[in-house]
Amino acid sequence: MSTSQAVAITGISLLSSLGSDPRQIFEQLLQGQRGMSRFPAEDLPALAQCDYGRVTLNLTELLGGKGWRHFTRAGLMACLVGRHLLARVETTSSAPIDELTGISLGYSHDIFIPSFYSAFMEKDLRLINPPLFLNLSTNAPASQISILLKFHGPIFTHTTGFTAGLEALDTAAMMLRGGHAERMFAGAVQEINEELAESFHQVRWTNTPQTLTSPTTGGIIAGEGCALLALEKNPESRNVLAWLRGFGQGFNPAPGEPGDPTAAQQAIQGALHQSGLTPAEIGAVFLAASGDACLDAAEGKALETVFSSQVPPSVALKGAWGECYHAGGAMAAAMAVLALEQQCLPPTLNLAQPEVKRLGLSSAIQKINARYALIMAMDRDQKAAALILEASGKRPAC
Repeated sequence: MSTSQAVAITGISLLSSLGSDPRQIFEQLLQGQRGMSRFPAEDLPALAQCDYGRVTLNLTELLGGKGWRHFTRAGLMACLVGRHLLARVETTSSAPIDELTGISLGYSHDIFIPSFYSAFMEKDLRLINPPLFLNLSTNAPASQISILLKFHGPIFTHTTGFTAGLEALDTAAMMLRGGHAERMFAGAVQEINEELAESFHQVRWTNTPQTLTSPTTGGIIAGEGCALLALEKNPESRNVLAWLRGFGQGFNPAPGEPGDPTAAQQAIQGALHQSGLTPAEIGAVFLAASGDACLDAAEGKALETVFSSQVPPSVALKGAWGECYHAGGAMAAAMAVLALEQQCLPPTLNLAQPEVKRLGLSSAIQKINARYALIMAMDRDQKAAALILEASGKRPAC
């Protein structure tokens, strides 16, 4: 991709179990903090001993005013993050934030979300409040952000699972390059509900993320959160936090053997091709690793193949805030922006070994000299996505 086609990141906003300020969250990651708590026994007794990364902030109180009681938890998180992002962009931009701003959001839920299902089962149908029906739409959070912020640009929802956040960023970039919007807010949101937590627990994943070299079996750490990044085509240089340079996707053509690296390798090579970069130019990698024996093995094989066994310094963040499903890729991208700015990577928590040099992982802070960072997303349905970010040039010491 030519420099003229690169899209700038001019703002980031993030909500996780560690808090709601991106820079404070990055500092907490550097300090090795975990945003974990025990699953409430009264909700799911079978999961009472499991850790999960839940946002503990009072969302309606932070949003203020009235009218929030009919929003889903995902809708509340998305609106709060969207409002924070708009405030940050307005502070740094010399131009007014006009209405030609769009939304590209990764998100999905089951048709009968818990709040609607409980009302449906426990009340007379005539007593169900009509606004609950609006939340049956997976498009609701993206639409609610747009309405709250008075945006009139294009709106997209990506329901593609673990790769949705990175795909949402790529779609937003395409809208900007095509002249369909002046600015895009792009990312993903995911809330924890009983169905999601229980389904994650049933998967044979590790209960705490391990290295890609020694997976065990157990239940995944479910997490929740939201990340939105402000993207622009031709911003003033002083407002640029980073550049979105390349994106790639990969699909295994047929159900492969466990640990098949085809999709991940295709995604990395696609992102490198679009950005016009070579593997040697990538200075940092944000892994999708979560402890899944199959996905972690596939990601590891793909990275070793592309980087010829010399994988750059890498980090896996899910030991700090859990597997955030649709939101995970976008949350990692937001932290990658700050890692490029600060020129360091947070430690990877819960490593089975103090250091895994083969995959660039470390249990300590890693200082880097990186102009480009690669962010990975892996899905259990045989697909993968990869995103490459470029540093803006502003590099405070770590």
